[in-house]
Amino acid sequence: MSTTYEEMFRFIQGRDKPRDLELLEKYNILAHPDQGIYADMSYWESKNVTCDSCGIECDDKETNYEEDGHTYLYDAKMLGGYWAVCCSECWENYGAAGHRLGTGLGQKYQLQDDGRFKKVQG
Repeated sequence: MSTTYEEMFRFIQGRDKPRDLELLEKYNILAHPDQGIYADMSYWESKNVTCDSCGIECDDKETNYEEDGHTYLYDAKMLGGYWAVCCSECWENYGAAGHRLGTGLGQKYQLQDDGRFKKVQG
């Protein structure tokens, strides 16, 4: 029997034991059971959505959008080697690693209708 995403969250909320802890990784859930830490890594969980480079709010659809019409937030390595939360324009101008995303490089999150940023790349 397979474990669903919802079953993983029932486990996280302390209602069930997981049938397969490896599925935590499959469903992109950060888990440190010994410390009581569980987080859905599919979404940007921080309340900080201010661009570290230019200071705009990354959830402002009027100032932060890309050609596809969507609003994004990047959590990525920048030129100079530092990490930053940044808007699309600053990522385009100052993003490191040839604007590649992934482990050790950064993540891209898209603003959803519910106001949360969902990871779409990296």
